[in-house]
Amino acid sequence: MRRLFVLFSSALLAASAVAQPTIDGTLDPLYCAPITVQQNQTGFGNASQGNVGSPTFGSELDAAYAHVDGGVLYLFLSGNLETNFNKLEVFFDTVAGGQNRLLGGVTDGGDNLNRMGANNETNGLRFDAGFEADYWFSCTVGNNPLELYADFADIPTAAGGTKVYLGTTGAASDGVLSGGTNPGNIRVTINNSNTGGVAGGSGLDLSGLAATVNTGIEIAIPLSVIGNPGASFKVSAFVNGAGHDFVSNQVLGSLGGIGNLGEPRNVNFDLLGGDQFFTVNLVTPPCGACCIGTSCSLTTEADCGGTFQGANTGCAPNPCVEAPTGACCVGTSCSIQNEADCNFLFGEYLGDDSTCAGSPCLTGGCCVGTSCLTLREAQCDAQSGVYLGNGTDCGGSPCATGACCVGTSCQEVRLATCNTDGGLYFGDNTTCGAGQCTPGACCLGSYCIETLSQICTNQGGTNFGSSVTCTPARCNTPNDIIRVNGTLDEAYCDAQIVQTTQTGFGDSNLGVQDFANGSELAAAYATIANGRLYLFFAGNLESNFNKIDIFLDTRAGGQNRLIGENPNVDFGALIRMGDDGSGNGLTFDAGFEADFWISCGGGGSPYRLFVNYAELADPNDPIGEPGIGFYLGSGKAANTTNGGLLDADVGAINPFGILATIDNSNTQGVTGGQSALDAAGIAAAAAVSTGIELVIPLSAIGNPASLEDIAITAFVNAPGHDFGSNQFLGGLGGAEPRENIADPRNVSLAAIDGAQSFSLADTCVGGCLVGDVNCDGVVNNFDIDFFVDIIVEGSSATAPASWTNRGGTQECWDQRNCTANVNRDEQGANNFDIDPFVACIVNPPVSGEPCPAP
Repeated sequence: MRRLFVLFSSALLAASAVAQPTIDGTLDPLYCAPITVQQNQTGFGNASQGNVGSPTFGSELDAAYAHVDGGVLYLFLSGNLETNFNKLEVFFDTVAGGQNRLLGGVTDGGDNLNRMGANNETNGLRFDAGFEADYWFSCTVGNNPLELYADFADIPTAAGGTKVYLGTTGAASDGVLSGGTNPGNIRVTINNSNTGGVAGGSGLDLSGLAATVNTGIEIAIPLSVIGNPGASFKVSAFVNGAGHDFVSNQVLGSLGGIGNLGEPRNVNFDLLGGDQFFTVNLVTPPCGACCIGTSCSLTTEADCGGTFQGANTGCAPNPCVEAPTGACCVGTSCSIQNEADCNFLFGEYLGDDSTCAGSPCLTGGCCVGTSCLTLREAQCDAQSGVYLGNGTDCGGSPCATGACCVGTSCQEVRLATCNTDGGLYFGDNTTCGAGQCTPGACCLGSYCIETLSQICTNQGGTNFGSSVTCTPARCNTPNDIIRVNGTLDEAYCDAQIVQTTQTGFGDSNLGVQDFANGSELAAAYATIANGRLYLFFAGNLESNFNKIDIFLDTRAGGQNRLIGENPNVDFGALIRMGDDGSGNGLTFDAGFEADFWISCGGGGSPYRLFVNYAELADPNDPIGEPGIGFYLGSGKAANTTNGGLLDADVGAINPFGILATIDNSNTQGVTGGQSALDAAGIAAAAAVSTGIELVIPLSAIGNPASLEDIAITAFVNAPGHDFGSNQFLGGLGGAEPRENIADPRNVSLAAIDGAQSFSLADTCVGGCLVGDVNCDGVVNNFDIDFFVDIIVEGSSATAPASWTNRGGTQECWDQRNCTANVNRDEQGANNFDIDPFVACIVNPPVSGEPCPAP
């Protein structure tokens, strides 16, 4: 026991390591080049099973490696141990003294170390001259799954010493032993999967394959446990029989091509050629991979002779052969890496020669049937799913299906598919029914259009069923109702604003409804009816896809200067007019703060009017939401329009049921040039009665309570929203020439004379005295007969004989939808006005005052 337990306890004080191999039975680059390589075939069976931790039929020692760090010796012996309890014997010559011939007499030795020691005056295992064993380590393996058992002993110069059982562990473990006495924390494990290395037999093996084996027995022993050796020490290792009683020919250093050595007591290594030990140096330069051409070896930088890859680098995978590269996903970021580097980044390698084109690392919703998963596109394709696009998610049941009308055909598909096909979606889980995709009559107030039942419902109309046609009586349509056909209707009353500047965008002279060769905004008209804002812009839009950009201020807050984070619709129209990061952006008149935007522009043959909509971002929103925007669809010119309905083109979404059309036949109005219009020119502009007409549900623009709550900036812009005209309503003021404004994002309307915006007002107010049906200035009994004439024959544009016979005039008849609209329901005069009119006559107002509002 001369020093065993003292040294075990002192091992606990060893310095912590900073560069340690991983104990797992696999060769680590830190071990560098082998100290010695086997050149003798194995006489103990050539393993061919390739099992890490199950039965292996063969034993060999292919090479020895060592690394010292943090006061610990890491010893790696590549090869195999047969799972029949063959033994690995390792002797250390680390201090002065020791036994050159094993003398036996080890306490608790049993037939272990003593089995190799002397049992008479002459025998006992003899080492090479100069090798005097001080310590012994032995391990053996067996069972299924594999179990490894380890022993350790000190070997004093005189006979004796103490053997301890260190404990047991499994294959390819971290080497921690359990169940024994191991105060020095010796660790050991084995990976028994080698099938290469030396061949079986008793001759020389100079193939060099032994140096390629990278699995075997790995041992970690604190230097304090083996006597704290000096600059170097010697190790002898060999494979022995299960009873420590038959030495193989697998010895490191290598034998010279001989058979198994047999009875250990009779073995004398000094009589054999070469050294049957190898020397470990405590201090060695850092080791790493060395490339000579495409060949890789582990060596020090000084010994490399080629391209040194760096300290602690390895040869697996071979760094001397350029590894194939491919796309590597780290989260949603993509870069081109080789597989090893991708793994180092904890990424997912998409395969050799894959690329980052198409953003393959981004994820989105994936529909597998009606189930939604968040996957990458390639993962979705692998599951035969339908990828919804990068950045999409599974919110809102995007994989549900429903009825979709494409033309008059109905199919049950997803919403996205329906939109792509240009169809109308009826909602999740709806089914196709008879006549579902056949248009029919729909009353929007007193206005009749023929459309699908779903569109009619979306617009708050009354649906009469498929194949039912519109007739004048269907919706009790009076003659002066607004018809969305690009022509100014009487119900708009007076203009809200009239142009005061010549057009710098061409003066159209063709007189064709669906084609114009110039653009102008002559005047604007507006009214509210049936919960909808009717807007009419008299003039033209050139059929080169010039735009009318309409900004609406309908509520507190909004953008006085267009920011750069608005919805990306119409190919970035708002972004193109907004701040590009330099502090610019179209700036409106003081007090005008845009909340909504609608844009129209058209061309082509046949002509199509393309309409876009956005609710602008709130610049005061700390979250920075960019608002929402939609391409609403395309409509037709007035000669073929169906009440301004927009077709559900691919990608179009019209959630509010906005209507739009154009009559481009105007050839009068604003003249071409850059000057202010004179009085005659302004009058000519006010006389234009064709142009762009829109119907906008109030819910689409923030539900303003009245016309007075709405302000508008409208102007003509180039097709790319990148070159503004001088056609603003109101017109540009200031000195002449009044040129086109050019790039909108660099323009401040507040710096231009006059107002380039206008507030809406009820231009019909003051036109009549409600209840004074005979227009004599007083509401009284004399209005009763005239009221009856209106209720009975009010749909006639010409005053009936009963009216004129009572002395009524055509001028007074033309005001009937104001004077007889006693309930003020925006529907004009009809049967619903009878009860409030009677109540007014029973209790008439003061002379000159109207009937009170109900």
